[in-house]
Amino acid sequence: AGESVQLYGQNYEYCRKNSKEKFCQQLIHFQKLYNELMKNVTNCSKVSNYLPNIETDFISPIILTSVIVLITLPLAFIFLKFTPLGSWLLKQRIMKKTIIDDINKKNLKLSQNSKYEENNLSKRKYNIQYNTT
Repeated sequence: AGESVQLYGQNYEYCRKNSKEKFCQQLIHFQKLYNELMKNVTNCSKVSNYLPNIETDFISPIILTSVIVLITLPLAFIFLKFTPLGSWLLKQRIMKKTIIDDINKKNLKLSQNSKYEENNLSKRKYNIQYNTT
């Protein structure tokens, strides 16, 4: 059993990449049989009672992202179009736009009302009274 587990460990990474080869299919079959038999064995501490699975059931990150987007976008459209959430968000957006427009109008009005006068200090006349004592 120890030698079989060692051989399994040596070929584990190879078969994870090439799981369709006949050798790897046999190794997967061996792993399943070994795990079934070792469920009942409790007194053997020299070898592992469980061999890790070669076949991985992982979903590609690209596929997972695509599925999430394809589910989320229609749901968001449905929520925004056919529930009170959509009208509430629209109302909030309009209120925010109105506030920003009001602030911009007030700023424009203030900037137009204030006149900047350039004073030429060199031409200024001084009106200082002089009292003799």
